[in-house]
Amino acid sequence: MNRNKRATNRVAGRIALPEAEVLCGIEGIDSFLDRYESLLPEAADAFAEAGATQIADSLRAINAHLPSRSDELLDRANELVTARTGYDYYSVARLVTNVA
Repeated sequence: MNRNKRATNRVAGRIALPEAEVLCGIEGIDSFLDRYESLLPEAADAFAEAGATQIADSLRAINAHLPSRSDELLDRANELVTARTGYDYYSVARLVTNVA
């Protein structure tokens, strides 16, 4: 993957973080995966960067099992995201602000 593509995916992963919160809270993690499955590794990296290592690990586990979607892994990730485990609004704001 070229450098520009990696940078673009990293930005997209950071932007996907608040989107994960909204989608997991309203529709569940399935809707997040439906939209961002191809960026799951970058989203996991963004969560880790925000301090949410449990969420990052959970998303990496989901990614490792794709295309299969384990209900157990999905439920765990959804719980962690909706609870904002390991991060807060300010850590997300810093990541998104540093995108530019």
